[in-house]
Amino acid sequence: MSKLKPNIELVIAKKKNEGFKIELNGKKVKCSQTHLAEKLNITKQQFSLWVNGRSFPRLEKAFELAHLLDVKVDELYTFIPEKRNMLDSMKDL
Repeated sequence: MSKLKPNIELVIAKKKNEGFKIELNGKKVKCSQTHLAEKLNITKQQFSLWVNGRSFPRLEKAFELAHLLDVKVDELYTFIPEKRNMLDSMKDL
């Protein structure tokens, strides 16, 4: 089965190291899970589920998060293709 591996935490860490800030309530604040959750109008717990891969954002929220972080949506996740075993491969022949 194919799956997605979240890279959100790595993207946030990289942005923090670059001094990246987001605007929240008219102020520039450090990029954190708490601030991003607030900006996305979701709970901190929901954002944490996204970061840990236990839940995934709806497409609109994924694009909104990517926009906030100034990255492409595909930078937030790594696609891990399905591993097919030899028996499945032989069935296709």
